Amino acid sequence: MEENGHFQRIQEICAPFEVNIEQLFQIKNQILDEIASNLETKSEYQKPTNLKCFNTFLQDFPQGCEHGRSIVVNVEEENFRIHLYQMRGQREPLVQSEFYEINSKLLENDENELFVHIANTLQMFLKKLQLEREPLAVVFVFQFPLNNQNSERVNFTEYTKRFDFKNQNKDDIDVRKLLESIIMTKCPRTQVVAVISQATAVFCAATWKYPNCAIGVYLGSEDTSMAYKEKTGNFPSPNNPCPTKPFVAVHLDWGAFGDNGCLDHIRHELDIKVDKLSPFPRKRIYEKMICGQYVGELARQIFLICTQQGFLFNGEIGKQLITPFSFNTRHICEVLAESPGNFDNTRLMFDRLGVMKPTDSECSKVHFILECLAKRSAALLAAGCACLVDKISEPDILIAIEGSFYGNCLIYQKFVSEYLRQLTGEGTRFQLKNVEDSVGLGAAVVAAITEQQKFLYQAEKENESDALGTETTETTGNEL
Repeated sequence: MEENGHFQRIQEICAPFEVNIEQLFQIKNQILDEIASNLETKSEYQKPTNLKCFNTFLQDFPQGCEHGRSIVVNVEEENFRIHLYQMRGQREPLVQSEFYEINSKLLENDENELFVHIANTLQMFLKKLQLEREPLAVVFVFQFPLNNQNSERVNFTEYTKRFDFKNQNKDDIDVRKLLESIIMTKCPRTQVVAVISQATAVFCAATWKYPNCAIGVYLGSEDTSMAYKEKTGNFPSPNNPCPTKPFVAVHLDWGAFGDNGCLDHIRHELDIKVDKLSPFPRKRIYEKMICGQYVGELARQIFLICTQQGFLFNGEIGKQLITPFSFNTRHICEVLAESPGNFDNTRLMFDRLGVMKPTDSECSKVHFILECLAKRSAALLAAGCACLVDKISEPDILIAIEGSFYGNCLIYQKFVSEYLRQLTGEGTRFQLKNVEDSVGLGAAVVAAITEQQKFLYQAEKENESDALGTETTETTGNEL
Protein backbone atom coordinates (compact mmCIF):
# COMPACT_ATOMS: atom_id res chain seq x y z
CA MET A 1 0.00 0.00 0.00
CA GLU A 2 2.85 2.34 0.93
CA GLU A 3 4.60 1.46 -2.35
CA ASN A 4 1.50 2.48 -4.32
CA GLY A 5 1.45 5.76 -2.46
CA HIS A 6 5.08 6.39 -3.37
CA PHE A 7 4.44 5.71 -7.05
CA GLN A 8 1.39 7.98 -7.00
CA ARG A 9 3.50 10.77 -5.51
CA ILE A 10 6.10 10.33 -8.27
CA GLN A 11 3.31 10.55 -10.85
CA GLU A 12 2.22 13.83 -9.26
CA ILE A 13 5.79 15.20 -9.44
CA CYS A 14 6.06 14.27 -13.13
CA ALA A 15 2.56 15.39 -14.18
CA PRO A 16 3.53 19.07 -14.83
CA PHE A 17 6.01 17.89 -17.47
CA GLU A 18 3.20 16.61 -19.70
CA VAL A 19 2.44 18.81 -22.72
CA ASN A 20 -0.94 18.48 -24.38
CA ILE A 21 -1.57 18.56 -28.12
CA GLU A 22 -3.18 22.03 -28.03
CA GLN A 23 -0.04 23.46 -26.43
CA LEU A 24 2.11 21.75 -29.04
CA PHE A 25 0.07 23.21 -31.90
CA GLN A 26 0.48 26.63 -30.31
CA ILE A 27 4.26 26.16 -30.09
CA LYS A 28 4.39 24.87 -33.67
CA ASN A 29 2.55 27.98 -34.90
CA GLN A 30 4.78 30.29 -32.86
CA ILE A 31 7.90 28.77 -34.42
CA LEU A 32 6.34 29.13 -37.87
CA ASP A 33 5.52 32.80 -37.15
CA GLU A 34 9.12 33.49 -36.10
CA ILE A 35 10.45 31.83 -39.25
CA ALA A 36 8.08 33.94 -41.36
CA SER A 37 9.26 37.11 -39.62
CA ASN A 38 12.89 36.16 -40.33
CA LEU A 39 12.10 35.74 -44.02
CA GLU A 40 9.99 38.90 -44.26
CA THR A 41 11.34 41.60 -46.61
CA LYS A 42 9.19 44.53 -45.44
CA SER A 43 10.42 46.04 -42.18
CA GLU A 44 6.93 46.97 -41.01
CA TYR A 45 6.01 43.28 -40.88
CA GLN A 46 9.21 42.11 -39.22
CA LYS A 47 9.06 41.23 -35.54
CA PRO A 48 11.94 40.69 -33.11
CA THR A 49 12.60 36.96 -32.78
CA ASN A 50 14.93 34.75 -30.78
CA LEU A 51 14.85 32.04 -33.42
CA LYS A 52 17.05 32.98 -36.39
CA CYS A 53 17.18 31.91 -40.03
CA PHE A 54 20.59 32.16 -41.70
CA ASN A 55 21.20 31.94 -45.43
CA THR A 56 23.91 29.35 -46.14
CA PHE A 57 24.11 30.31 -49.85
CA LEU A 58 24.22 26.58 -50.63
CA GLN A 59 21.98 26.14 -53.66
CA ASP A 60 23.63 23.24 -55.45
CA PHE A 61 22.44 20.06 -53.81
CA PRO A 62 24.20 16.69 -54.04
CA GLN A 63 23.46 14.34 -56.91
CA GLY A 64 25.00 11.29 -55.26
CA CYS A 65 27.89 11.20 -57.72
CA GLU A 66 30.32 13.61 -56.02
CA HIS A 67 34.06 12.88 -56.31
CA GLY A 68 37.27 14.30 -54.91
CA ARG A 69 39.45 14.57 -51.84
CA SER A 70 38.99 17.24 -49.17
CA ILE A 71 39.80 18.11 -45.58
CA VAL A 72 37.09 18.60 -42.95
CA VAL A 73 37.83 20.29 -39.61
CA ASN A 74 34.99 19.75 -37.14
CA VAL A 75 35.42 22.06 -34.13
CA GLU A 76 33.48 20.94 -31.05
CA GLU A 77 33.34 21.97 -27.41
CA GLU A 78 36.36 20.15 -26.01
CA ASN A 79 38.03 18.82 -29.12
CA PHE A 80 38.30 19.05 -32.85
CA ARG A 81 38.55 16.37 -35.51
CA ILE A 82 40.41 16.51 -38.80
CA HIS A 83 39.15 14.20 -41.55
CA LEU A 84 40.52 13.41 -44.97
CA TYR A 85 37.55 12.44 -47.16
CA GLN A 86 37.70 10.74 -50.53
CA MET A 87 34.29 11.03 -52.18
CA ARG A 88 33.78 8.20 -54.68
CA GLY A 89 30.47 8.83 -56.38
CA GLN A 90 27.78 6.44 -55.24
CA ARG A 91 30.20 4.32 -53.23
CA GLU A 92 30.82 4.99 -49.55
CA PRO A 93 33.60 7.56 -49.12
CA LEU A 94 37.01 6.69 -47.71
CA VAL A 95 37.88 8.51 -44.49
CA GLN A 96 41.02 9.00 -42.40
CA SER A 97 40.54 10.88 -39.14
CA GLU A 98 42.46 12.21 -36.17
CA PHE A 99 41.08 13.45 -32.86
CA TYR A 100 42.61 16.37 -30.92
CA GLU A 101 41.73 17.91 -27.57
CA ILE A 102 41.32 21.66 -27.09
CA ASN A 103 43.03 23.27 -24.10
CA SER A 104 40.46 25.41 -22.29
CA LYS A 105 42.88 28.38 -22.29
CA LEU A 106 42.58 28.53 -26.08
CA LEU A 107 38.89 29.40 -25.70
CA GLU A 108 39.40 32.34 -23.34
CA ASN A 109 41.35 34.88 -25.42
CA ASP A 110 40.36 35.35 -29.05
CA GLU A 111 39.72 33.24 -32.11
CA ASN A 112 43.23 33.71 -33.47
CA GLU A 113 44.92 31.51 -30.87
CA LEU A 114 42.53 28.63 -31.47
CA PHE A 115 42.78 28.97 -35.25
CA VAL A 116 46.59 29.08 -35.16
CA HIS A 117 46.58 25.93 -33.03
CA ILE A 118 44.27 24.23 -35.53
CA ALA A 119 46.48 25.37 -38.44
CA ASN A 120 49.59 23.92 -36.78
CA THR A 121 47.76 20.65 -36.15
CA LEU A 122 46.46 20.52 -39.72
CA GLN A 123 50.01 21.01 -40.98
CA MET A 124 51.16 17.96 -38.95
CA PHE A 125 48.14 15.95 -40.15
CA LEU A 126 48.94 16.63 -43.81
CA LYS A 127 52.63 15.92 -43.27
CA LYS A 128 51.81 12.59 -41.65
CA LEU A 129 49.77 11.60 -44.72
CA GLN A 130 52.35 13.10 -47.11
CA LEU A 131 49.80 15.51 -48.53
CA GLU A 132 51.59 18.83 -47.93
CA ARG A 133 52.00 19.47 -51.66
CA GLU A 134 48.52 18.41 -52.75
CA PRO A 135 45.90 21.14 -53.37
CA LEU A 136 43.00 20.33 -51.06
CA ALA A 137 39.70 22.07 -50.31
CA VAL A 138 39.06 22.61 -46.58
CA VAL A 139 35.66 22.94 -44.91
CA PHE A 140 35.31 24.06 -41.29
CA VAL A 141 32.32 23.01 -39.17
CA PHE A 142 31.37 24.84 -35.95
CA GLN A 143 28.82 24.13 -33.24
CA PHE A 144 27.57 27.65 -32.71
CA PRO A 145 25.42 29.78 -35.02
CA LEU A 146 26.94 31.23 -38.19
CA ASN A 147 25.68 34.13 -40.25
CA ASN A 148 26.67 34.13 -43.93
CA GLN A 149 26.68 37.76 -45.07
CA ASN A 150 27.18 36.51 -48.61
CA SER A 151 28.70 33.45 -50.29
CA GLU A 152 32.16 34.49 -49.05
CA ARG A 153 31.79 36.25 -45.66
CA VAL A 154 30.83 34.38 -42.46
CA ASN A 155 30.39 35.73 -38.91
CA PHE A 156 29.80 34.04 -35.57
CA THR A 157 26.50 35.34 -34.19
CA GLU A 158 27.10 34.19 -30.62
CA TYR A 159 29.44 31.99 -28.65
CA THR A 160 27.89 29.04 -26.84
CA LYS A 161 29.10 26.19 -24.66
CA ARG A 162 32.65 26.58 -23.30
CA PHE A 163 33.69 29.10 -25.93
CA ASP A 164 34.36 32.37 -24.13
CA PHE A 165 36.38 34.46 -26.58
CA LYS A 166 37.10 37.93 -25.24
CA ASN A 167 36.43 39.61 -28.55
CA GLN A 168 33.00 41.20 -28.28
CA ASN A 169 32.82 42.51 -31.85
CA LYS A 170 31.82 39.23 -33.49
CA ASP A 171 30.09 41.00 -36.39
CA ASP A 172 33.37 42.66 -37.40
CA ILE A 173 35.18 39.34 -37.79
CA ASP A 174 35.04 37.60 -41.15
CA VAL A 175 35.63 34.07 -39.86
CA ARG A 176 36.28 32.58 -43.27
CA LYS A 177 38.81 35.25 -44.24
CA LEU A 178 40.55 34.91 -40.87
CA LEU A 179 40.74 31.14 -41.23
CA GLU A 180 42.01 31.43 -44.81
CA SER A 181 44.84 33.79 -43.81
CA ILE A 182 45.94 31.66 -40.84
CA ILE A 183 45.64 28.27 -42.58
CA MET A 184 47.47 29.60 -45.66
CA THR A 185 50.58 30.39 -43.62
CA LYS A 186 50.91 26.77 -42.48
CA CYS A 187 49.27 24.86 -45.33
CA PRO A 188 49.76 26.99 -48.47
CA ARG A 189 48.37 24.36 -50.86
CA THR A 190 44.99 24.22 -49.14
CA GLN A 191 42.00 26.50 -49.65
CA VAL A 192 39.16 27.14 -47.20
CA VAL A 193 36.06 26.80 -49.41
CA ALA A 194 33.30 26.86 -46.77
CA VAL A 195 32.52 27.45 -43.08
CA ILE A 196 29.26 25.77 -42.05
CA SER A 197 27.22 24.75 -39.01
CA GLN A 198 26.78 21.18 -37.82
CA ALA A 199 23.09 21.26 -38.76
CA THR A 200 23.97 22.33 -42.30
CA ALA A 201 26.48 19.48 -42.50
CA VAL A 202 23.86 16.96 -41.31
CA PHE A 203 21.42 18.26 -43.93
CA CYS A 204 23.98 18.02 -46.76
CA ALA A 205 25.02 14.49 -45.78
CA ALA A 206 21.40 13.38 -45.67
CA THR A 207 20.55 14.91 -49.04
CA TRP A 208 23.54 13.03 -50.50
CA LYS A 209 22.17 9.73 -49.18
CA TYR A 210 18.45 10.44 -49.50
CA PRO A 211 17.31 12.71 -52.36
CA ASN A 212 13.95 13.40 -50.69
CA CYS A 213 15.55 14.78 -47.51
CA ALA A 214 14.27 18.31 -46.86
CA ILE A 215 15.17 18.72 -43.17
CA GLY A 216 18.33 17.93 -41.23
CA VAL A 217 18.35 18.15 -37.43
CA TYR A 218 21.43 18.20 -35.24
CA LEU A 219 20.40 17.03 -31.75
CA GLY A 220 23.49 17.23 -29.58
CA SER A 221 23.66 16.46 -25.88
CA GLU A 222 23.69 20.18 -25.06
CA ASP A 223 22.66 21.99 -28.24
CA THR A 224 20.34 21.63 -31.19
CA SER A 225 19.75 23.36 -34.52
CA MET A 226 18.51 22.39 -37.93
CA ALA A 227 18.77 23.15 -41.63
CA TYR A 228 16.09 22.84 -44.26
CA LYS A 229 15.37 23.37 -47.96
CA GLU A 230 13.77 26.78 -48.60
CA LYS A 231 12.41 28.21 -51.84
CA THR A 232 14.87 30.82 -53.11
CA GLY A 233 12.07 33.30 -53.73
CA ASN A 234 11.11 33.23 -50.04
CA PHE A 235 14.42 34.68 -48.85
CA PRO A 236 14.78 38.44 -48.25
CA SER A 237 16.02 40.25 -51.35
CA PRO A 238 19.11 41.93 -49.76
CA ASN A 239 20.54 38.46 -49.10
CA ASN A 240 18.96 36.74 -52.07
CA PRO A 241 21.12 33.99 -53.61
CA CYS A 242 21.11 33.17 -57.30
CA PRO A 243 17.42 33.65 -58.24
CA THR A 244 17.57 31.14 -61.11
CA LYS A 245 18.13 28.23 -58.71
CA PRO A 246 14.92 27.01 -57.04
CA PHE A 247 16.13 26.22 -53.52
CA VAL A 248 18.62 27.31 -50.90
CA ALA A 249 19.67 25.59 -47.67
CA VAL A 250 18.71 27.64 -44.61
CA HIS A 251 20.32 27.15 -41.21
CA LEU A 252 17.63 27.52 -38.55
CA ASP A 253 19.06 28.30 -35.11
CA TRP A 254 16.02 27.35 -33.05
CA GLY A 255 17.79 26.71 -29.73
CA ALA A 256 17.05 30.25 -28.50
CA PHE A 257 13.32 29.96 -29.24
CA GLY A 258 11.51 30.72 -25.98
CA ASP A 259 14.08 33.20 -24.67
CA ASN A 260 11.34 35.85 -24.91
CA GLY A 261 9.14 33.93 -22.45
CA CYS A 262 6.79 32.27 -24.95
CA LEU A 263 7.53 28.82 -23.43
CA ASP A 264 7.17 29.90 -19.80
CA HIS A 265 3.66 28.46 -19.55
CA ILE A 266 5.02 24.92 -19.93
CA ARG A 267 8.22 25.37 -17.92
CA HIS A 268 8.47 23.77 -14.49
CA GLU A 269 10.26 25.26 -11.50
CA LEU A 270 12.86 22.54 -12.01
CA ASP A 271 13.41 23.79 -15.59
CA ILE A 272 14.29 27.16 -14.09
CA LYS A 273 16.62 25.53 -11.57
CA VAL A 274 18.41 23.59 -14.31
CA ASP A 275 18.65 26.78 -16.38
CA LYS A 276 20.39 28.57 -13.48
CA LEU A 277 22.89 25.71 -13.19
CA SER A 278 23.76 25.92 -16.90
CA PRO A 279 26.77 27.86 -18.28
CA PHE A 280 24.46 30.48 -19.85
CA PRO A 281 21.32 31.10 -17.72
CA ARG A 282 18.16 32.55 -19.30
CA LYS A 283 19.40 31.72 -22.80
CA ARG A 284 18.48 29.00 -25.33
CA ILE A 285 15.38 27.84 -23.50
CA TYR A 286 13.98 25.55 -26.24
CA GLU A 287 17.34 23.80 -26.41
CA LYS A 288 17.32 23.20 -22.66
CA MET A 289 13.90 21.57 -22.81
CA ILE A 290 14.97 19.10 -25.51
CA CYS A 291 18.65 18.11 -25.28
CA GLY A 292 19.71 15.01 -23.38
CA GLN A 293 22.14 16.72 -21.00
CA TYR A 294 19.38 18.96 -19.63
CA VAL A 295 16.79 16.18 -19.60
CA GLY A 296 19.30 14.18 -17.55
CA GLU A 297 19.75 17.03 -15.08
CA LEU A 298 15.97 17.37 -14.73
CA ALA A 299 15.84 13.66 -13.95
CA ARG A 300 18.63 14.04 -11.36
CA GLN A 301 16.70 16.85 -9.67
CA ILE A 302 13.61 14.63 -9.47
CA PHE A 303 15.73 11.76 -8.10
CA LEU A 304 16.95 14.09 -5.35
CA ILE A 305 13.40 15.12 -4.43
CA CYS A 306 12.16 11.53 -4.41
CA THR A 307 15.16 10.37 -2.36
CA GLN A 308 14.74 13.15 0.19
CA GLN A 309 11.07 12.19 0.58
CA GLY A 310 11.94 8.49 0.90
CA PHE A 311 10.48 7.30 -2.44
CA LEU A 312 13.82 6.20 -3.94
CA PHE A 313 17.09 4.50 -2.96
CA ASN A 314 16.15 4.10 0.73
CA GLY A 315 16.58 7.82 1.16
CA GLU A 316 20.29 7.73 0.25
CA ILE A 317 21.48 9.33 -2.98
CA GLY A 318 24.73 8.14 -4.59
CA LYS A 319 27.81 10.33 -4.26
CA GLN A 320 28.14 10.88 -8.00
CA LEU A 321 24.48 11.93 -8.29
CA ILE A 322 25.07 14.83 -5.92
CA THR A 323 27.03 16.56 -8.70
CA PRO A 324 24.96 18.63 -11.19
CA PHE A 325 24.77 17.18 -14.72
CA SER A 326 26.24 13.85 -13.56
CA PHE A 327 23.22 12.03 -15.00
CA ASN A 328 23.55 12.44 -18.76
CA THR A 329 22.25 11.35 -22.16
CA ARG A 330 24.04 7.99 -22.05
CA HIS A 331 22.40 7.13 -18.72
CA ILE A 332 18.94 8.01 -20.04
CA CYS A 333 19.43 5.79 -23.10
CA GLU A 334 20.69 2.87 -20.97
CA VAL A 335 17.62 2.94 -18.74
CA LEU A 336 15.05 3.42 -21.50
CA ALA A 337 16.63 0.66 -23.61
CA GLU A 338 15.48 -1.95 -21.10
CA SER A 339 12.03 -3.47 -21.16
CA PRO A 340 9.90 -3.31 -17.97
CA GLY A 341 10.93 -6.00 -15.52
CA ASN A 342 14.44 -6.35 -16.91
CA PHE A 343 16.69 -3.89 -15.09
CA ASP A 344 20.16 -5.48 -15.18
CA ASN A 345 21.80 -2.60 -17.05
CA THR A 346 19.96 -0.03 -14.93
CA ARG A 347 21.36 -1.60 -11.77
CA LEU A 348 24.88 -1.66 -13.18
CA MET A 349 24.57 1.98 -14.20
CA PHE A 350 23.35 3.08 -10.76
CA ASP A 351 26.08 1.04 -9.14
CA ARG A 352 28.62 3.12 -11.09
CA LEU A 353 26.83 6.24 -9.86
CA GLY A 354 27.11 5.16 -6.23
CA VAL A 355 23.57 3.81 -5.72
CA MET A 356 23.84 0.29 -4.36
CA LYS A 357 21.44 -2.45 -5.53
CA PRO A 358 18.26 -0.53 -6.40
CA THR A 359 15.15 -2.71 -6.24
CA ASP A 360 12.94 -3.57 -9.21
CA SER A 361 10.40 -1.12 -7.86
CA GLU A 362 12.98 1.68 -7.72
CA CYS A 363 14.22 0.88 -11.23
CA SER A 364 10.63 0.95 -12.45
CA LYS A 365 10.14 4.40 -10.90
CA VAL A 366 13.31 5.68 -12.54
CA HIS A 367 12.12 4.31 -15.90
CA PHE A 368 8.79 6.10 -15.44
CA ILE A 369 10.48 9.44 -14.62
CA LEU A 370 12.78 9.24 -17.63
CA GLU A 371 9.99 8.22 -19.96
CA CYS A 372 7.94 11.26 -18.89
CA LEU A 373 10.84 13.65 -19.48
CA ALA A 374 11.85 12.00 -22.78
CA LYS A 375 8.25 12.27 -23.98
CA ARG A 376 8.19 16.04 -23.37
CA SER A 377 11.53 16.47 -25.14
CA ALA A 378 10.27 14.43 -28.12
CA ALA A 379 7.02 16.41 -28.23
CA LEU A 380 8.84 19.76 -28.41
CA LEU A 381 11.26 18.46 -31.05
CA ALA A 382 8.30 17.16 -33.08
CA ALA A 383 6.58 20.57 -32.85
CA GLY A 384 9.63 22.22 -34.41
CA CYS A 385 9.88 19.62 -37.18
CA ALA A 386 6.14 19.71 -37.86
CA CYS A 387 6.10 23.41 -38.68
CA LEU A 388 8.81 22.84 -41.32
CA VAL A 389 7.00 19.82 -42.77
CA ASP A 390 3.93 22.01 -43.23
CA LYS A 391 5.98 24.92 -44.59
CA ILE A 392 7.89 22.86 -47.15
CA SER A 393 4.67 21.12 -48.10
CA GLU A 394 6.07 18.37 -50.31
CA PRO A 395 4.30 15.03 -50.78
CA ASP A 396 7.05 12.88 -49.30
CA ILE A 397 9.55 14.44 -46.86
CA LEU A 398 12.49 12.79 -45.15
CA ILE A 399 13.75 14.27 -41.85
CA ALA A 400 17.30 13.27 -40.92
CA ILE A 401 18.26 13.47 -37.24
CA GLU A 402 21.81 13.16 -35.92
CA GLY A 403 22.45 12.72 -32.20
CA SER A 404 22.92 10.04 -29.55
CA PHE A 405 19.65 10.80 -27.71
CA TYR A 406 17.66 10.07 -30.86
CA GLY A 407 19.97 7.42 -32.30
CA ASN A 408 20.42 5.32 -29.15
CA CYS A 409 16.92 5.53 -27.70
CA LEU A 410 14.27 3.65 -29.68
CA ILE A 411 11.40 4.76 -27.46
CA TYR A 412 12.44 8.37 -28.02
CA GLN A 413 12.28 7.80 -31.78
CA LYS A 414 8.80 6.34 -31.30
CA PHE A 415 7.66 9.40 -29.32
CA VAL A 416 8.96 11.84 -31.94
CA SER A 417 7.20 9.93 -34.72
CA GLU A 418 3.90 9.74 -32.83
CA TYR A 419 3.82 13.44 -32.00
CA LEU A 420 4.90 14.43 -35.50
CA ARG A 421 2.03 12.42 -36.94
CA GLN A 422 -0.43 14.25 -34.69
CA LEU A 423 1.02 17.67 -35.53
CA THR A 424 1.18 17.43 -39.33
CA GLY A 425 -1.65 17.66 -41.83
CA GLU A 426 -3.81 14.67 -42.60
CA GLY A 427 -2.32 12.65 -45.42
CA THR A 428 1.16 14.13 -44.94
CA ARG A 429 3.84 11.56 -45.67
CA PHE A 430 7.12 11.86 -43.81
CA GLN A 431 9.97 9.60 -42.86
CA LEU A 432 12.29 9.99 -39.88
CA LYS A 433 15.81 8.74 -40.46
CA ASN A 434 18.51 8.30 -37.83
CA VAL A 435 21.88 9.32 -39.31
CA GLU A 436 25.27 8.76 -37.70
CA ASP A 437 28.66 10.42 -38.22
CA SER A 438 27.08 12.68 -40.82
CA VAL A 439 28.75 15.98 -39.89
CA GLY A 440 32.09 15.14 -41.55
CA LEU A 441 30.40 13.56 -44.56
CA GLY A 442 28.15 16.59 -45.06
CA ALA A 443 31.12 18.94 -45.01
CA ALA A 444 32.95 16.72 -47.54
CA VAL A 445 29.87 16.82 -49.77
CA VAL A 446 29.92 20.65 -49.59
CA ALA A 447 33.62 20.64 -50.55
CA ALA A 448 33.00 18.32 -53.52
CA ILE A 449 30.07 20.40 -54.79
CA THR A 450 32.02 23.66 -54.39
CA GLU A 451 34.99 22.30 -56.33
CA GLN A 452 32.69 20.90 -59.01
CA GLN A 453 30.92 24.25 -59.43
CA LYS A 454 34.28 26.03 -59.61
CA PHE A 455 35.38 23.66 -62.39
CA LEU A 456 32.13 24.19 -64.32
CA TYR A 457 32.41 27.97 -63.93
CA GLN A 458 35.98 27.96 -65.25
CA ALA A 459 35.02 25.70 -68.16
CA GLU A 460 32.13 28.04 -69.02
CA LYS A 461 34.46 31.06 -68.97
CA GLU A 462 36.93 29.26 -71.22
CA ASN A 463 34.15 28.38 -73.67
CA GLU A 464 33.00 32.00 -73.73
CA SER A 465 36.57 33.12 -74.33
CA ASP A 466 37.00 30.60 -77.16
CA ALA A 467 33.70 31.68 -78.70
CA LEU A 468 34.74 35.32 -78.50
CA GLY A 469 38.08 34.50 -80.11
CA THR A 470 36.35 32.65 -82.97
CA GLU A 471 33.96 35.54 -83.50
CA THR A 472 36.87 38.03 -83.65
CA THR A 473 38.73 35.88 -86.19
CA GLU A 474 35.66 35.62 -88.40
CA THR A 475 35.14 39.39 -88.28
CA THR A 476 38.77 40.02 -89.15
CA GLY A 477 38.55 37.54 -92.04
CA ASN A 478 35.45 39.27 -93.44
CA GLU A 479 37.24 42.61 -93.33
CA LEU A 480 40.09 41.15 -95.32
